[in-house]
Amino acid sequence: MMRQQSTTLVVVAVVALVTGGGKVAPAAAGANGNTYSCTEVDVPGATSTSLWRLNNNGYIAANSTVGPYIYNPTTGVWTPLPAPPAASGFVATDLAVYDLNDLGVVVGAAQDPNVNGGLEEGFILGSISNAASYAFYSHVDPGNATNNNTEFRGINNNGLLTGWSVSTGTLLGTTPASAGGFVFNPSAAAIGNFPPGYTTFDPVLSDGSTATFTQLAGINNNALIAGSTSSCSAPPGSPVR
Repeated sequence: MMRQQSTTLVVVAVVALVTGGGKVAPAAAGANGNTYSCTEVDVPGATSTSLWRLNNNGYIAANSTVGPYIYNPTTGVWTPLPAPPAASGFVATDLAVYDLNDLGVVVGAAQDPNVNGGLEEGFILGSISNAASYAFYSHVDPGNATNNNTEFRGINNNGLLTGWSVSTGTLLGTTPASAGGFVFNPSAAAIGNFPPGYTTFDPVLSDGSTATFTQLAGINNNALIAGSTSSCSAPPGSPVR
């Protein structure tokens, strides 16, 4: 469902700007006169690479057909996520990484047909150098029990996560889109206004309808959240406000 798929074309992730025709520009001048350096990057041996999030230290969370990596554009080094503990049932290629904060904590999702009935689980990796720091979580949307795949999509430096519980049919594209967003506090104490555990996020849209599909993405250190949401009576992908 969430895995990178091998294709006949090589998908190349690009840091900064790309010129028309897919050519990477050594330097491109923006409208404000600034010059940007562009670098073509791809995980070695991968047929597809996707860059997801960049932290303030310059490290980038990336997924590829050969597994998830953290990329350091300063050194050009790709560091693979460590293999999860055997007891989890997952292997490294079962993982997709979606964000990392400035402390190096990595979050994402894991899926294996032999674990949790094949449903996705969210994961937190406390340190890329410590495989024992993995923790896996499964959360069912309290508003819709069919939203039972869990993905962690964002994390801030305070340890708050954003994510969504999404239906299998949505991931496969076989049913109308259905998902519930949440903020997750994995600690035993409140972080800001968020108590321990999951805080459901079901916004009311501008037309008065309640969202039936919500995907939360990034969260900053002030707990401001970005994402998208929609309902049967609202256009798909209506922004969260």
